[in-house]
Amino acid sequence: QRNRILLNKNPELLKKLIENTSQFICSDIEENYRVYCLSKINNCELMWAHYSNKHTGVCLEFSTKNILFGGAPEVSYRKDYPKYDLTSTDELKNIEPFLTKSDAWKYEGEYRLVAKEDRNGVHKYMLYTQDNFLKIPDESLKSIIIGCMAPQSTIDEVKKLADLSPSSIRVMQTVKSHNKYALSPMEI
Repeated sequence: QRNRILLNKNPELLKKLIENTSQFICSDIEENYRVYCLSKINNCELMWAHYSNKHTGVCLEFSTKNILFGGAPEVSYRKDYPKYDLTSTDELKNIEPFLTKSDAWKYEGEYRLVAKEDRNGVHKYMLYTQDNFLKIPDESLKSIIIGCMAPQSTIDEVKKLADLSPSSIRVMQTVKSHNKYALSPMEI
């Protein structure tokens, strides 16, 4: 109660406290958390342009028949930032900022996995990384889809990596439609 009165009477102190807290939270997020972004859509021209270096990269297709990918929470698209309660112990509520994105990105149909490097404690909604890597279930990777503008060297390298895998991984490439603005993944 006393601190609240002090902060109400000193807006500059309140502003400084909010700035310091925000900087701490941003730093903690950057150092300790990892967000893995997923989508059900593998042929979106905008996503290929944004996330694969103008159609020259790859898209990894994972099976959802496991708890990791099958349990990925769906992103909520909003006009406003979610409210964050620094005192909350509700684990799902605490990761809500990681699972929220601007309405402008709704076309992505995104799902996310949120992981933390810290292995202290067990949390119901938190995954953990080891040396910044998330272990995925065996046989999860179903296919690698190569962008339609990828150089032959990328295609050759992806095929070589897929051949080295002990599991069966399909290699596909997006193909531009001849009569409309569309992409279709085709096995190569």
